[in-house]
Amino acid sequence: MNKAESLKHFEDTYVEKKLIEKILRAEEYYLNHLDELVEGFLHSFRVICKKIKQIQKAEEIGKVGYIQYSLLRSSLITKRPLYRIDVYNKEWYFDLNQKECGGEYDERQLFRFLEELETELEEERKRYMGVISQADLESIKLREAGKLGQFIIHLADYALNSGFLLPELEEIAKEDELEVRVGEYYNVSEVVYKEDKRVKRSDQIKEWLEDKHEDQYVAEVLKNLDLSDGDYSGLDLRHADFRGSNLVGSKMINCLLAKARFAGSELSGVDFSY
Repeated sequence: MNKAESLKHFEDTYVEKKLIEKILRAEEYYLNHLDELVEGFLHSFRVICKKIKQIQKAEEIGKVGYIQYSLLRSSLITKRPLYRIDVYNKEWYFDLNQKECGGEYDERQLFRFLEELETELEEERKRYMGVISQADLESIKLREAGKLGQFIIHLADYALNSGFLLPELEEIAKEDELEVRVGEYYNVSEVVYKEDKRVKRSDQIKEWLEDKHEDQYVAEVLKNLDLSDGDYSGLDLRHADFRGSNLVGSKMINCLLAKARFAGSELSGVDFSY
């Protein structure tokens, strides 16, 4: 077999099977240790909020618009999985006046299953008589890291939206919109928590939703609005917050609603088909 054929055989024969095994073990660990993992994440979040407050008091940074947790793939190579925490104003990555205000979140317990995967695949790699290199194995490890990262996204979402007291967050100066995001450094990330204190008019929001712009509604805060009798079919409304809103008689056919919040909203006659 040539290099390409060997890699495909390696992936099909060993990688896929062992990866599924490690993800299932990680899921079991996650569910059995959720309280402990939540406390670890919240500790990191409280620490960064305290640091923000301290630096704001010294007038070195202004209001915060984004708190970003980013997995550093370089840390996976050194076997010390870390998330870098960065703080930005409302301009996010385009914050040209950003001062040094960040931290680290260390979550080795879940990523140790990725290290186990690499160790076990190393033994299988040797069967290929040097055709598959350690660099190839490292590339596979980095590629699959995102699957373990999904646990951290879920953890952060759960920790920040389950009613845990976070006075440290209330004590910092925030923009009207604040997002906490988890993902990869200067790459794809997901909103796990959002505040939006802007005053919104129901008629304008309803018109905006019915215009059905692509990729504009994920994690939007749409609380306490009259959105009744609207046609919102086909929208991506993951993480959207409709708490307290009136949606009576609306069409939400074929919407993506994973982790959308509807507590206290009026839903009589809403068509949630598909």
